[in-house]
Amino acid sequence: MFTPFAFVKSAAVAAPVIPTSGLIAWYDANDYTSGATWTDKSGNGNNLTLNSTYSKNTTYGPTIFFNGGWGSKSGVSGWSATTDVTYIEIIRPTVATNFVASWSLTGTNQVTGFQFGGTSLIYTWRGGDTGWYLNTPTYGTTKTTFVARRFSSGFNNTGDSLVVDYADTSAISLTKYGSGNFSLGRAGGTTYSLGGSVTIIVGAAETNTTYDMPGYYGVVAIYNRILTDQEITDVYDAYKTTYSLL
Repeated sequence: MFTPFAFVKSAAVAAPVIPTSGLIAWYDANDYTSGATWTDKSGNGNNLTLNSTYSKNTTYGPTIFFNGGWGSKSGVSGWSATTDVTYIEIIRPTVATNFVASWSLTGTNQVTGFQFGGTSLIYTWRGGDTGWYLNTPTYGTTKTTFVARRFSSGFNNTGDSLVVDYADTSAISLTKYGSGNFSLGRAGGTTYSLGGSVTIIVGAAETNTTYDMPGYYGVVAIYNRILTDQEITDVYDAYKTTYSLL
């Protein structure tokens, strides 16, 4: 007599998908081998030109080690009708100091990701003026960090006009920090315009080493819109295993 039996087939789990709507540039160190070009995998052709001292490294996952170096791309369009920015980075700094920047977007005005007014503070800065920093946590030289900044012109500590999503390899899984979680760096304004032509710089605030932030750079993804919480989670999930994020 035939006895029917059942078997269970596990449903395939789809891999996290990097959001592409509004994607301006996407740099993944896994794509880099050598040379002066870090290819933009967004399809927009916004390849970074690497300068000064840099090298491929695999100690903390695939990274590009900027040690007195930076990457830049000028003439990047896409912000003429908006000041909305989502800037995502996976980075392990080698310095905990003041006046260093891991990135900048410079158009009509400049916005940057800065350490200022205290070591390792995670700032969102309006160049030449002021910025707000995350009260806790901070960058660290002994951990790889996932930092996603979501902001637009006039960002402050209210109305979720500035949101920083953070995770690291040490103690914190992906956590959203919004209104009430920031402190003002100094008196000033955060109103800005990017305009129709922007220079992207990764590893510094300028195309020199005056405000460079040495470290291991794994991933950068830049958008001209505010990503949703779920989209931030999708990016995080796509990379958390590669970079041993919690």
